[in-house]
Amino acid sequence: MDSLLQRQRLDRIVASYALAGEAEDLFSERLQQLLQAYPSALIEWALVEVLAQNWLRYPLPRGLAFITQVEVKLQQWQTSIDASIAITPSQFEHVTGLSVDSSALIVAEQDWQFLDTRSLSDGLSDHSDPAN
Repeated sequence: MDSLLQRQRLDRIVASYALAGEAEDLFSERLQQLLQAYPSALIEWALVEVLAQNWLRYPLPRGLAFITQVEVKLQQWQTSIDASIAITPSQFEHVTGLSVDSSALIVAEQDWQFLDTRSLSDGLSDHSDPAN
């Protein structure tokens, strides 16, 4: 996926929930820094997972508080052998209105051996059987 499309996908998620808050320029700068350090597909998943974790909080964290939580989530996935992605592909699509870029996730999974490969593989196949 080209970098313009990747950035548009991220911008759609951020704009849909006004995640940048009042400090849009600082938020955008931090997001750009994350893009230089992490695959965009993982940043998308981190945005959605942090959004889901904060959904019942009022007010919803936005701006630098939100992007800092995204960065922490990415670092947890990078450093923890037990890291896993809790959001399923169908939940991701429901929250973002975007299709899952499973090819980018597979590439990210191959590049990032620290991720729990079961979480990505199981999520990508989107099993309906709760035993899987």
